[in-house]
Amino acid sequence: MTSLSRRYTRRGELMATFVLEDLEAAIEVFVFPKTMKEYGFRLEEDAIVCVKGRIDTRDDDMKLIAIEITRPELATDGEATAIEVAVPLTSLTDSLVHRLKSS
Repeated sequence: MTSLSRRYTRRGELMATFVLEDLEAAIEVFVFPKTMKEYGFRLEEDAIVCVKGRIDTRDDDMKLIAIEITRPELATDGEATAIEVAVPLTSLTDSLVHRLKSS
């Protein structure tokens, strides 16, 4: 998470925006007041987060509207932990399986 910005709406409710990045892409994320009340405490610059949301394509740039924000537990003692990855069956290819196994 980068470029974290908190601001107030016209109604005086707190919301936030940030950029969610991985090694290949980045997307702007909007956290509206209802979601901010429940998950806002997890927002901090450079935090590793998982965002469940919906894509907003109304403007030229695609945006993600956050519905749920979690922070994964990261192993700090050198122990590897299992990561669950959900991939739609229609998107599953041999090359994708190979890439996931090699990661």
